[in-house]
Amino acid sequence: MRPVFASLCGTLVAILSLAGPIPIAAADAPYATISGAAEGPTVAVVARPSPFGEAPQRALEHMTRWTIDRGTVLLIPERRELDRYWDVAWGRSEPEPQWLAAFGDRAESIEAILDQADIVIALVEDDEFAYALPTARGHTLTATPAHAGVAAAVRVAMQNDAPGTAHDWIVRPAAASPQHAALLTITVSTKDPLKTQRPAQRARDFRSAVHAALVELRVRGAGHAVHTVAPDRDVARANRWIAIADVDGSVSSSGHGPAWLMASIAHLDGLRAEFVSIDDILDGELDRFDAVVFPGGSSGRQGRVLGARGRDVVRTFVREGGGYVGICAGAFLACADSPHDLDLIDAADESAGGSGVVMLELDPEHAAAIGVPTIAPVKHSNGPRMLLGKGDRPETHPGATEHPWGEPRVLATYTEDLVRDDGRVTELAGHPAVVQARYGRGLVVAIGPHPERAPGPQELFWQALRDASR
Repeated sequence: MRPVFASLCGTLVAILSLAGPIPIAAADAPYATISGAAEGPTVAVVARPSPFGEAPQRALEHMTRWTIDRGTVLLIPERRELDRYWDVAWGRSEPEPQWLAAFGDRAESIEAILDQADIVIALVEDDEFAYALPTARGHTLTATPAHAGVAAAVRVAMQNDAPGTAHDWIVRPAAASPQHAALLTITVSTKDPLKTQRPAQRARDFRSAVHAALVELRVRGAGHAVHTVAPDRDVARANRWIAIADVDGSVSSSGHGPAWLMASIAHLDGLRAEFVSIDDILDGELDRFDAVVFPGGSSGRQGRVLGARGRDVVRTFVREGGGYVGICAGAFLACADSPHDLDLIDAADESAGGSGVVMLELDPEHAAAIGVPTIAPVKHSNGPRMLLGKGDRPETHPGATEHPWGEPRVLATYTEDLVRDDGRVTELAGHPAVVQARYGRGLVVAIGPHPERAPGPQELFWQALRDASR
C-alpha cells in the first residue's frame, strides 16, 4: 500500500518538544478492525478531534458494531496530542472517554494504520461552512478525483436518509497528491449545535454518510444495519446503558442539556450513557437501553417532536421494563396533564416559574441510601409543581391490558417557597420535588428541580438512573 497522507501529529510533537520530553507511550494509537468474508479494499475511517464535541468519535464507536461483506474497515478515533500531553505533563486525572474501550487494537502511530489503507474517510466537525450557507446545515463532502463519484453517491443517499436536505450537502473537489490520492472528507457543520444540529443528529449523519460510502465502494450491502447506538440488551453487558434524549426542546434556558448530563454520568461505575436522536427513538433504538432520561428544556417541544408515535414508543419501552428519568421539562413530560404528555405518572402539573436555589427535604431512608443529608439545597428553574393523584387518566395505551399507573412515592419535598429577585413568590413549600412510581414493569422518576447542577445533590440524580435502569 502507498502512504495515504503525511504525518498528522508531527508538527504538534515538534512544537511540544520545545517544552522538553513528552512522556507518552509510542504504541498509543487505538483502532478497531472489521473484516469481511471476501477480499476487497481496505478503508480507514478516521474520526478527527473536534472542539465542538465527540460526535465523530461516538459515530465511530457505533460503527464497531457493524458488519461488512468485503475487504477491511479500520476505525481510528484520532486523539488530541495536546490533550494527551497535558494529561501526563500536568497530572490531570480526567477518565478516558467511555467510547474508547471499543477500540482494542493498538499501533505505534496513526500513520502506521493509514499506510494499510486504499482509501481514507475523514470525519470532521467544523463551523466554517455555515458562513457560505447561512440557511443550510452546512454539510460538505470533499473528495479527491479518484473518489468524486463516491462523494456524489453519498450526497444522494443522504437525501434518502433525510428527505429535503440534499441541497445542504455540497461536494467539493480536493487536489490529488501522493499523500492524498484517495481521500474523502465528510464535514458536518456545528452551526447552531444546541438546536437543529444536536450531537445525536451529527453522529447519525456521520453514520449514514460512511455507510453510503461503503455501499458505493461495495464493501457493505445496503441492507446492513446502520444506526445501532448501543449493544443488544440480550448480550452480556458490563454496564447499564442510559439513553439521553437529545431532541428538540432538551436544552434548558441556561444551556444545560444532554451534554451536561453526559458529563455528569461519564465517571459513574456501571453506567454508560449515549445520546439518542428523535430518529433513533422512532427506529426502536430505546430497546437497546435499560433506561432513558429526558433533560430540562421545554416539555411541549419534546412532546411535540416525539409525536403520537414517539410517545407510544417511550410508553411501551417503560411499560415493558425500561426506566424513565425526567428532569424539569422531563418531569412535566412524565405527568398526565396535556395531549403532549407521556402520562407515565398519576399527576397533573403546574408551572412553578422562577429560578433560584431552594431547600429540599429528602425521604430519610432514601437520603441515607444515597449518602446525603435529609435537608439539602437544589436549583429550581421553572420546574413543575406535581399534583399527585390528579392526572388526566387517558384511555388504555396501545398494547396494554389495563392502565399501568403505580402508586407514587415521594422521595423529596420542597421545604420553602422560591422568592424571586423582583420579590415575587413562587409557591413550592410542601409540594413534591422528586416522585418515583411504577409504570407497568418499568420505574419512573420525575425530578422537578435540577440536582444534576450545582449545588446538587447530584447523588439524587445518579441514584435515579441506577434505580430506573435495574
